This record gives sequence, C-alpha cells and structure tokens, in this order.
Amino acid sequence: MLIGTKSTMGKNKVHILFLNYEFPPLGGGAGNATKYLFSEFTKQEDLEIDLITSSTDKFKIEKFAKNIRVHYLDIGKKGNIHYQSNSDLLKYSWNAYFYGKGLIKKKKFDLIHAFFGIPCGYIAMKLRLPYIVSLRGSDVPFYNPRFAKLDKLVFYRLSRQIWRRARAVIANSEDLKRLAVKTFAGEIDVIPNGVNTSEFKPAKSKKTAGKIRLVSTGRLITRKGYQYLIPALKGLKNVELTLVGGGDLRGELKELARKNQVKVDFVGEVKHEEIAKYLQNSDIFILPSLNEGMSNSILEAMACGLPIITTDTGGSKELIDGNGFIIKKNSIIDIKNKIDTYLKNPQKLKDCGQKSRLIAQTLSWESVSDSYQKLYRFPSKTVLVDGRAFTREGSSASSYLFNLLSELKKEQSLKIILVINNQKYLGKFDHPNVKTSFSKVKNNLLWDNFVIPYQAIKNQAKIVFYPKSSSSFFRLPRKKIVTTIHGMIYKFDRSIPFLTRIYWRFVGKMASIVTNKIIAVSKNDKKDLIGEGYKSDKIEVIPIGVSRIFFDDYPYNQTKEVLKKFGLQKSKYLIQVAKITEKKNQLFSLDLFKMTKNRGFKMVFIGNTKADEVYYQKVCEQIKKNNLQTKVIFTGPIDQNRKPWIIPILLKNSVLAVFPSLYEGFGIPPMEAMASGTPVVMSDRGALKEIYGQDFTFPLEDKKKWTNVVNDLINNKKFKKSYLEKQNVLAKNYHWEAVAKRYSKLFRDI
Repeated sequence: MLIGTKSTMGKNKVHILFLNYEFPPLGGGAGNATKYLFSEFTKQEDLEIDLITSSTDKFKIEKFAKNIRVHYLDIGKKGNIHYQSNSDLLKYSWNAYFYGKGLIKKKKFDLIHAFFGIPCGYIAMKLRLPYIVSLRGSDVPFYNPRFAKLDKLVFYRLSRQIWRRARAVIANSEDLKRLAVKTFAGEIDVIPNGVNTSEFKPAKSKKTAGKIRLVSTGRLITRKGYQYLIPALKGLKNVELTLVGGGDLRGELKELARKNQVKVDFVGEVKHEEIAKYLQNSDIFILPSLNEGMSNSILEAMACGLPIITTDTGGSKELIDGNGFIIKKNSIIDIKNKIDTYLKNPQKLKDCGQKSRLIAQTLSWESVSDSYQKLYRFPSKTVLVDGRAFTREGSSASSYLFNLLSELKKEQSLKIILVINNQKYLGKFDHPNVKTSFSKVKNNLLWDNFVIPYQAIKNQAKIVFYPKSSSSFFRLPRKKIVTTIHGMIYKFDRSIPFLTRIYWRFVGKMASIVTNKIIAVSKNDKKDLIGEGYKSDKIEVIPIGVSRIFFDDYPYNQTKEVLKKFGLQKSKYLIQVAKITEKKNQLFSLDLFKMTKNRGFKMVFIGNTKADEVYYQKVCEQIKKNNLQTKVIFTGPIDQNRKPWIIPILLKNSVLAVFPSLYEGFGIPPMEAMASGTPVVMSDRGALKEIYGQDFTFPLEDKKKWTNVVNDLINNKKFKKSYLEKQNVLAKNYHWEAVAKRYSKLFRDI
C-alpha cells in the first residue's frame, strides 16, 4: 500500500517535497538529472511533486507537468548561471527553509527528497519530515581536497548527523559510496545516474575528413583536468579538440592552447539539448577529471556511441568496460598515449564506440526513476517492541536492546511502541518516534501471550518484535511477528534451571511456527536453528553491533575514578566480561592467569556472580587453592545502559581480555574489547570462529597455545601491534548504526 493521503479519485497519492538548489537553466549535472527524473515522474499519476529551487531572476511558480510544480526562489543570482557561489547557496538555504515551512503548512507532504546532502539535506532535516538524501559528489566530506580542513572541522560531523537521520542515503556510484562510508557507517544505497538514449544517440553518418575529433563537455575549471589535456595534444597530427562549457579557466586554457600550438574550439555554454550535436560530430570523448561523481557527460557521450578516455576517479571508471581507457590523473603522457592508441587502431575506435552505446542502453532514466519510486513508497511502519529484556539490568540482552533502540529511534520510517516492566526505563528513549508503555506483569507466559498482543492491537502496530528469543504462541491477525534468537542457550547453558530450559525450548519451537521472520545473530546460529527444525527461508542473519562509546566516544575524564573504585589505579590486569557461569568458563581463565609469566598482574571478572552460584563457589575455591585472593577481583554486574562508560574504561586500561566460552551465538564482549583497542583471545566454540576468524580463536584443549599467545601479547610489542591492527579492521564492521539500518530495512520490507 502506498504512503500518502487519499485523493478525490480514490487513489493513494504520494506527495513529495523536492529540494535542489539547481534546476535548468541554472546549474549543471544535478539539475539536469532532476529534470530527467521529473520527465519520468510525469507518467505516474499517484506522484505529486513540488520542487523548491533557485531562480535566475525573480520568484515564480511554474508547472513542469500536471503533477509537478517548480517553485523558483529569488536568490539575487548574478553572473554565471552554471555555477553557484557560496553566497548563492547561503541565500537559497535561508529562503528554501522558510518557504518550505510555509509550503508544509499549506500541503501535506509524505516525504522530502533532497538532492545534495548539504545544503538541501540539512534543510530537509530541519523541516522535520521523513527525508531521503541523494549524494552527488561535492557534498560528500573529503571529496574535494580544497575543503579538507572545513570538512574535518564542520561538514564531517554535520553530514553524519544528516545522513543518520535520513530514511535513506543514496550515492550515485559505488566509488562515491566507498568515500561516504568513511563518514557514515550506516547503509548507503547506490542509484546511478541515467541517460536519455532517445535524445543522445549516435549520428547517422559522420564527415571524417581524415581527422580525429576529440570532445569534452564540462565546466572549464581546475577539477576537470583540461590543463593536462591540452598539452597532451601537442605534436599529434590530425587531432582537434572541442570544449563545450564555460568557466573561470577559459582565458588560461586559450593561452595554453596557443603556446602548445593545439587547435581547440572553445564553444562556451550551450543549452543542454544542443550538446548531443557536438557529441555526434566527434570521434572520442575525453574527461581527464581530478575528481568526479557519476558523470552525466560520460553517460551522454556513451549514448552517442563514443569511445571514452577518462581518469580513475569517482563513478567514471565504473562506466568503462571494454568501451574505452582509464588514464592516470595529472598525466599528460598517459593522455597522449591513449589518444595515440586510437589513432593507430581505427577498428578499436569503432568497437569501443559500439560497446559504449550498448552499456548506455542499460542505464535509462526510467530504471533510475523506478528505483527512487520504490523509496518513496516505503510506508512508515509502527513496530511494537518487547522491552522485557530491561528487567535484568546489566545483562547482554538488555545491552543489546538498549543499543539497538538507541539507533532505531532515529529511523524516520519507523514508529516504535516500547513495552517495558521496569520503571527505571520510563523516559530512557524520549524521542518523537518512540512511545513507551508500562506493564506490571512479570510472568513470561502472560507477557508473551497477553501483554504484547494486547498492546499490539491497542497501538495498531504492523510489526511485533520480540528481541529475546521468544514470541506469542499464536499468530496475530494482520500483524507480522519478528523475533531475534541469540543462540541455542537452553542447550548449552546448564546454569539455567531444567524447567526453564524446557520452557524456552518450547517457546523457540512455537516461534518457528508463528513468526514471519527469525533473526539469527550469526551463520552458526542459523545452522543450529535449522538443525532444531526451524525453516531456513524464515531466518535472516543480522549480527550484533558495538556501542559507539567503545570506539571514539570515550570519556577519559572518568578513568581515575573508575580504576580507583575497583582498586586498579596502579595495577596491570587481565579481564573477562561475562556472568560467572559454567558456559562462560571462568575456571579456564584462572588456569590461564596462573600460567602466565607475569605474577604482578591481577585478574578482573566483570559479571553477575549469582547467575550460577554452584559454579561461582567452584571458582572461589580454585582462587583460594592457588592463593590468588589478592589477585582476583569480581566487580559484579555493571549496567551498561545506566553507566555506559565503566566497562569501556576497564577494557581500555587492561593488558588483554580473555573469553574461553563453551558456546556463543555471537559473543559481544570480545568485539567490545576489540573496539576498545584491547587484545582479546577466545575459544573457537559456537559462532566465535565464524565471527572472529582463526587469528583470534583457539581450541580450549590446547592450553599451551593459549599460554603462548597470552605471553606474547604481554611481552612481544611487535606481535601485539600486528594483532591489534587486525582486530581494529574487524571491529569497524560492527557499528550499531549499520546493524540498526539492517533491522530497519527488514521491518520496511516484511
């Protein structure tokens, strides 16, 4: 079903507020891309669009089509209409924000589509409607080296904030996506630029006259690299160059052509619809850019059947597949050599041109339009979340749900109803997208089968999410049920009472029947579930994430206080983060600690000592037997949701972390240690080897191997440095931002 309000015709219409500071005749590639998109959108009766853009003169409103209106704002534009100055952008931003606010009061919009993250994405964020952002290139931090300092100081953090709050972030090439993910670890989709293959098509015939005609369409600015192209043509016979476009370097480039005795036709600015004839009258298209997104110019040249020469930059190189050459940036020699290759091989010139046309035909604006329309039509869904995990403060399930909700609440495509039975969490998720409901019920059976279904019906939730390995025993009418199962704990954790294990096993079986989607936290977890009879097609693997505080948001100012609290201010120590149970295998950690060569160290156990009291007593007896009473510290449970800085501080200041678990569905403490920059050694049981790889996981049977690795990490600086570098690469893949985006996509798609 489409989002939107019902029209008088009885169809559901989608109302889009479009923001782009450039639109023909003003601007360049992004403006033309918007125009071509709109040409496709005119075919969609259920789409209604209002574009806010800049005017070349006075304010006006024009109809692009029956369902598309363009609002041209007066920004006092002067000079080159194909270039926006900083002053132009500031005036547009100010005017567009207030004009947009007024327009929103008059009309109901379902979504804002912002072309360019800055300024349009920022305006969309401030207008407080769901929005998507299309990244074009120059709006991505560190795209342009000229703005590196400004990007670092301002635009990096601002862009991250804008993209994080967006319903979707779209790059126009894989290369631009790779640059963007350095700023934002969340999900970024790729929708390339398109090309109008009816408007841009090969010439029926060409007048050769024994010459090779090069052409390039683009602004005459440093970034386009024409200062390297013109000298490369010196000495090449029967080669002419046509430059279509205007810009500040026109005078300089003319002088450069004169000095090098190169024939260059400086056409200047032309209407976009006239570009095709210059392409059709040429033999090779060349664009030696220093930086580029997904080049519209290259796409148009390809559609006209021209072979391509372009640099290894941005999305341009993604368009070259047997239809041209990739050249080095800033290389006069490489440009000359590639042109010379075409001069000596006319058949290659012809073959590359034909391949260009074939590739261009797969990149129509119709397919681009379809991709955007799918984004427009994602409805905002209400998700009811079982918050029972917060009953046990400090548990891994509680920490998992807290971090997941902290990111999910930012997803504007979701409305979250959180049902809890711990009053301490009332107000913890104060956000426009989150509503919290409280129930006094503690019984698991009543909670799963009465409280959650009742709240789902009451709040008209579309999705019911059980994040802790449970579900109702029956299907809920017109609702989808999703559950996350964190490993087969009832099989492997003997600290759980027998009857409780039987209950959870039964609940798991029911979940396999009534749920629409089961989330496993690892491939190993999925394999175990299938082995228990769960249907494979219902299971999707989404890993657990690591909180940002373990990475760069580290509160150094509280270090002394935390270390003093646990008597560690002058101590070197090993650490294990896990409740004290047989499954977590603290006895192994004690043996390992005893066998290390560094007797001055301490051993710190973070976790609940009452989860398995029989096993805890065994651990205490072993400590006493080996005279380690002054060496071992039990911190007890630490609630990461209420005091999130304590465990990161203890991890970051430890020598190394150990995790000899007998079974794990995922194993989040080792990943938190890695994110903290602490070396960690762990067993290869359950999902650990799958998640962490063989470099960091070791068989429990090989205690000698464990002892050697631990001693090397303590005493061998070179070994430790290499070990940490590998860990750091792995940990960066598990940000909660990216995990939450996958959950959000699953909720949207189900």
